[in-house]
Amino acid sequence: KGQLVVGFSAYSAAFMPAFVADRAGYFSQEGLSVKLIFFQSGVQLAQSLISGDTHIGMGSAPELITAVNAGVKMRAVWGISNKMPYALISRPQIRTINDLKGKKIAVSSRASLSEFLAAYVLKSRGLDPQRDVTYLPIGGVPTRFAAVQSGSVDASLISAAHFEKARQAGLNLLVMLEDLIPEWPLDIIYLREDFLANREAEFRAYLKAYQQGVATSKKNPEAAIASLQRSLR
Repeated sequence: KGQLVVGFSAYSAAFMPAFVADRAGYFSQEGLSVKLIFFQSGVQLAQSLISGDTHIGMGSAPELITAVNAGVKMRAVWGISNKMPYALISRPQIRTINDLKGKKIAVSSRASLSEFLAAYVLKSRGLDPQRDVTYLPIGGVPTRFAAVQSGSVDASLISAAHFEKARQAGLNLLVMLEDLIPEWPLDIIYLREDFLANREAEFRAYLKAYQQGVATSKKNPEAAIASLQRSLR
């Protein structure tokens, strides 16, 4: 078996089982050599999968949907959660969605999950998501949070881990997205269909090790946290 290159598009607890499986040696036990690679955005991850540089992706649904709609034969095979853990936050002066007209919204990259969901919120409140705001691609949640806090942008999407921090910073949580989208495929494992056809045994071995990572995360939270801390450096 050759090396599997596995990309992930967020340093998130959602992907903790992969970090646990890597540190505990579950991939090696399945005869796999797995290289975990971080991508700044889901768009970059999807592009790497399309080119074949990355074999397995752990990311969000919109990038997969965009690729499939463009004719790329890809498949999602694992859903990590059906929770919607995002909120649209803004500077204190921005109190409603309509106040965002003519303003700047930070996203990870163009055509990313953060832009997709921000546009969905704007459209649900009667704004034109393509004409009424400007999207600035600046990176992940911590970077976007800091940009809103500094006032260099007016709003952005953040994940649940930052909700309390946003409140403490005096930022407005304009919309809790779970109120608009109660169920959402939070993070998925996906890959190209030709890779699945040619290396299915390796992929099944990857999922088996990943499942062991899930079980260990539930049984031994301390080990899971240590694995996440190591991955987050």
